[in-house]
Amino acid sequence: MNQPPPTLNQILALTVKRAVDKKCPVDPTAFAQLPALTKNDTNEYEERNQRMRARLRAPQQAPKKTISTQPISSPRRSRMNKEAWLQERRTGIGGSDAPALMHASPYSTPLKVYLDKIGQAEERKESLDMAAGTHMEPLIAKLYEERTGFKGYCTYKIARHPMFPWILGHADWLNAERGAEFKFIGPKRSSEAVQHKDNCLPEHVVQCRHYMQVYDRPVWDLVQFRVTYHGCELVIVP
Repeated sequence: MNQPPPTLNQILALTVKRAVDKKCPVDPTAFAQLPALTKNDTNEYEERNQRMRARLRAPQQAPKKTISTQPISSPRRSRMNKEAWLQERRTGIGGSDAPALMHASPYSTPLKVYLDKIGQAEERKESLDMAAGTHMEPLIAKLYEERTGFKGYCTYKIARHPMFPWILGHADWLNAERGAEFKFIGPKRSSEAVQHKDNCLPEHVVQCRHYMQVYDRPVWDLVQFRVTYHGCELVIVP
């Protein structure tokens, strides 16, 4: 009988241990040092897997519009639903968590991710840059479609990997063939991005690859709206 994948708590425990011991990359035998999976862990995994398969088999209607007309106070960002949305994010590892776990984020660490998942992290206030990026998403989506000719839709629901339900995703833009992540980048970080060979920041690359796995898309475009000292530019990195 094949052993099911480790649970979220086991993954986080190993991640924190790696951060403390500074062991990177992971030894394939490291999972053997984790607590053994219990019957409850196995049952929980099977139940989630069955629910996900049922969702995948259910017929889905194609989007009627290329760009969502929902207001910026979407369920993800609404104050009324903020706590519920945060609680759902704590049930898995999302795209914004992946760079921290890969030591690619300048803003977070594996330990901070762990504390956030167990509800003991300090509440992070939304900065002006973060708020600007949220309000710019509809405009970036429109510019992206005009530049590329692709048609898609904006999503406002957290998705789960069909085989590993603790892997979460929240796509900014999606269609049947590809996805896109929108970033609003200020002058300082824009100057850092151009210094990398991929013309983008490493944490953004990790986030896009994370979403490719969750949504099973072969291509995920990183769409950067950069504010530089010389003006604004839209940079698309496939």
